[in-house]
Amino acid sequence: MNNKIPNPVKDSRVRTDFWSAVEYLKNKGGLTKAEFNKITSLVCGVTKNNRGHAYWNSTGYYKFCVPFWAYQKQAPHKGRKIFRITPRINSYFVYYIAHEISHVLNDPKLQSHGHEFYKIFTRVCPIELQHYELGYKTKTASKYIKESK
Repeated sequence: MNNKIPNPVKDSRVRTDFWSAVEYLKNKGGLTKAEFNKITSLVCGVTKNNRGHAYWNSTGYYKFCVPFWAYQKQAPHKGRKIFRITPRINSYFVYYIAHEISHVLNDPKLQSHGHEFYKIFTRVCPIELQHYELGYKTKTASKYIKESK
């Protein structure tokens, strides 16, 4: 088992902002204290890879990462506006972290983007950020997430 994030971003500000975003999910989303403690015990961070990923083995999930481009994102994503949570943290970055955390909290034996995943996702991700999921898993997500007009 490799306990390192592949191709990590080494900028300490990005790492600090990553953990601030996780803290935001604890305070504004539905991340429980026990779930927060689980997340902080994992190897996680921001990668230069093209996509995020949650890694698991027979003992469960042990690490996850989100892509650096999500941290840098400023332009609308698939027609959905990106806004600032803090001066350095954007809404899409927080959403992406919530998405990967939802994988970590889901049973790895269950369907990756199934009912249980979305039950966790809609609890963990603040409602004002959930609409980004509709641009990723459009058909499946639309069963669980309603876009406000």
